[in-house]
Amino acid sequence: MNNSIVVLNGPMCAGKSTITKLLMQQDNVFRGSYDAVKWLISNYSADNESHRKIAKEVIFSAITTAVESGLSIVIDGGFADFRNRYKELAQKFNLIYVSLNIEAPIEILEKRFLERVDSATQANSKTISVTTLEGFHSRYQWYLNTNKDLNGTTFDSSKMSADEIVTEIIKLTIAREGSKNNPKIT
Repeated sequence: MNNSIVVLNGPMCAGKSTITKLLMQQDNVFRGSYDAVKWLISNYSADNESHRKIAKEVIFSAITTAVESGLSIVIDGGFADFRNRYKELAQKFNLIYVSLNIEAPIEILEKRFLERVDSATQANSKTISVTTLEGFHSRYQWYLNTNKDLNGTTFDSSKMSADEIVTEIIKLTIAREGSKNNPKIT
């Protein structure tokens, strides 16, 4: 995963954070996470456009600094409106850019979501911002209609383990690095 920016898109509970944690076991990898940053904003609300903008800009600034420091990047929960900025950053620093979708059938995602809410409730945790199936479905539709990368490779986390997906992501970045260095490879 050296010299790359990998963006993981996907609905809630698809496995983006799990895959990100595994990718971070590689050397020199920085994680850009919207979920981690939003909790730094006082009284964060997903409905507040200013809050969303601040979180996205903080992440982009941190990612830029990490790239300038020679780190590879994995972005946990990319945003369609920032993809071009990530691509431009990759081009500027001659990095490999990969945008992927991590998905699973809705029934499986719903089950994972309900388990997440139950676990957070039992732990009296406030680390999840969506707690209803209505909210989950709203975010799921947003992903499908607005944020899914239609040009990105898609992995089904109900059919592949997180380790298998990580192996495929690493293979993909290596293949793209090879094609970047040898234009005959497609």
